Amino acid sequence: MKSICHMAAAAICAIPVLLHPVGVTAQTPVSTYDPALKGSICIAVVDPLTEMPVDNAANVKLYRVGAPDTSGGYLSFKLTGDFINTGADLSDLSPDGETAAVGSFMAMIAATGGGAYTGGLATDGAVTFNGLEQGLYLAVYTSTGKIDGGTLIVSPFLLSVPMQDVDGAGWIYDVVSYPKYIVIPDPTPTMTPPPAPTQPVWPKPKPSGYIPYAPPPASPPTTISIPADTPAPDAPLITGTPIPPALVNLPTNPPRPTLSQPPDTNIELETPQNPFGSPNLPQTGLNQLPIPIMSALGLILIVMGIVDSRGKRRAKK
Repeated sequence: MKSICHMAAAAICAIPVLLHPVGVTAQTPVSTYDPALKGSICIAVVDPLTEMPVDNAANVKLYRVGAPDTSGGYLSFKLTGDFINTGADLSDLSPDGETAAVGSFMAMIAATGGGAYTGGLATDGAVTFNGLEQGLYLAVYTSTGKIDGGTLIVSPFLLSVPMQDVDGAGWIYDVVSYPKYIVIPDPTPTMTPPPAPTQPVWPKPKPSGYIPYAPPPASPPTTISIPADTPAPDAPLITGTPIPPALVNLPTNPPRPTLSQPPDTNIELETPQNPFGSPNLPQTGLNQLPIPIMSALGLILIVMGIVDSRGKRRAKK
């Protein structure tokens, strides 16, 4: 069976602002108030996307810091127990007054530990405290919840049993609270690139019968020993059969031979014979006509050419 927190979740989440009501003011009348009734408090952090309580945000401690006071004709609260020493002002429960009072209460709890209520029933992300005395309570989340993309942070807040209803005409003794919260985004994980794969270096296969090359050993320096009786450099070093004198005293320019008689310069040359049987050579390029006749014929041809050229010019005109 769903708790009262779950049954009221849809209705409360329809309101734009999530509530953590204090529930009463200095002007709340007590005409319909019943001081003998017990109450309960159900607290849940609602995910606005699913409109359901966050499963892992139900670790809450509850402290009763004030008791009901109707002496003035209105329902108010006065400090109770160890919280009297804080000197907090409960007459001002405005947002600023609530922030100041909560700071005083948290300082005292840090110093002395306070007196938290135990026995809260956590179910599906909501925690319910049943059978509570009427009074003013401080709710403190002891751990944070997780929501998509971040961590829920809920600040300590005050709420009362009973609390005034929405119309202001009655009282609610079973209080359901959906506190405000902030979401701290989860840090973006940094991706560390994997190291680049290394290419193994495989040794090259060696051919069968492979013998590693080894340089030959260095030869020792050659030492030449010269005997003590070696002759000086200007002495002949050639030994053996001596050169014949005829070869040693060869003349450098041998004498030329001389002629016994002068050469005959009166040499008759033979006339070459004509292969055509005639003693005279054949004429080439020359006619048998005499030269004067040929010259006269050439001059006549020139005169005739000039006369013909002049006649053609006159015919054209």
